[in-house]
Amino acid sequence: QHTKTDHAISGAQHGQGLLIANDMWITRLAFFMTTKAAAEAVHVTLCEVTNGIPDLSKTILQQTVAHGALVEGAWTVFSVPPTFARAGKRLAVMLTSNANHKFGMAHGQSYLDGTYYATTDGAYYLGDLTKDLMIQVWGARFRAPQVAIELEALNLDGGIRAIDLLYAGVTPQ
Repeated sequence: QHTKTDHAISGAQHGQGLLIANDMWITRLAFFMTTKAAAEAVHVTLCEVTNGIPDLSKTILQQTVAHGALVEGAWTVFSVPPTFARAGKRLAVMLTSNANHKFGMAHGQSYLDGTYYATTDGAYYLGDLTKDLMIQVWGARFRAPQVAIELEALNLDGGIRAIDLLYAGVTPQ
């Protein structure tokens, strides 16, 4: 079951698109900050990309990184609630802030599976294929790809025709 929560966030947005190659549970995100400016947080949004543009109406994760947790001249790494990302999807990591923070950029098309985006009005996104926002996406590592759960024997006089199991989970393709 999905829960929708509305967030009102203002500021300039910078983002990086990426292709999810394999099903994964995202557990951490990181971005590189070259200059930490005024006492403003950075709002991080992970959303789907529709027709080559970040689609904030399809946000799957929103997290705020407080000003005190921002690291200047290094990676700002933070944990997020485990978020499932399906293989083959294009997602964008969007950074939004009112402060004049400066984020690390990689030049020379070193990351070929995504596009850098910038916007000041949230409606028109300018894509730039000549540079990329320095981000990291961390996935969970599991000791086993599946877990077997043994159930006790079930018995009902006259037989059992069906069993319904209720569980919270994600079923990859």
